[in-house]
Amino acid sequence: FQNKAITIGANNAGAEKTAADIAEVLVYNRALDETEQTAVGHYLGAKYEIDGEWNPA
Repeated sequence: FQNKAITIGANNAGAEKTAADIAEVLVYNRALDETEQTAVGHYLGAKYEIDGEWNPA
């Protein structure tokens, strides 16, 4: 695992910015496994009333 810079809301050069709204950012100190990713997806779906299947891929 390597720590790398991340860009939120634009491409990695910063030239193209998103028109989306970012409601929440979750930060973990390790990579989540698929079960944990699915649990987070269900949590956020319930919190923001988003219907549909969660696919962590």
